[in-house]
Amino acid sequence: MKKSITNLFSGSILCLSVLLMLPFVVQSCKSMKEQQPVRNIVVSLKYNGKFWLGKPPLATVYFDLEASNSTSAFKWLLLPTFLGDGGFSPGGVYSVRRLLNKGDGEQTVLFKIGAGTDGYYAIPLPSGSQVKLTNLEIGDYDWPKSEASLTMAYALTAEIKIESPQLQAVLSNAAQLPQNDFSVDFADLQPGGSANMDDLKDSPTQYVDTSMHAVVVKLK
Repeated sequence: MKKSITNLFSGSILCLSVLLMLPFVVQSCKSMKEQQPVRNIVVSLKYNGKFWLGKPPLATVYFDLEASNSTSAFKWLLLPTFLGDGGFSPGGVYSVRRLLNKGDGEQTVLFKIGAGTDGYYAIPLPSGSQVKLTNLEIGDYDWPKSEASLTMAYALTAEIKIESPQLQAVLSNAAQLPQNDFSVDFADLQPGGSANMDDLKDSPTQYVDTSMHAVVVKLK
């Protein structure tokens, strides 16, 4: 009987100790969670106030792009080459053009992809990349805008699979880049190889693990 009372007393002390320590354990877990870095892909697009009016109704509008990838996975950033109506749906591809930053060892900055009516820019973002591209040229058929802002759609995808071997070859090895940090003016980029479909018909293309996003750009 005395042994049972002793065991009961010891058990009570243990339970009380656990209850007293519980708030500290919860707070410690909460602190650890708050200290974990947020890993994501951040995209910022700003209108820099410059545009060029070509043959009506075509205009070229200049934007400054910043993007970073703090995740552990490679991603392609896909941006439309024309403003359009705010929608963006990458499809089949009929041309691929590689653009380089030759001032930094012929570093691949982006690809200009001919797809559908207009096409898109494909910027490789390996894990850890931080990129800045000034004076990025985006076309528009209705410029200047009366609105104070516009919404630009973009996509993030893990892989671009073009059925045409000649087009896919231009994209080769981009996903194997260890990192892709750069800060460069779009006007300074140089061609680094291209390929086109002979009949300019779209080659069927798959986009793996794709998510659609949008960024609001202030115009005034």
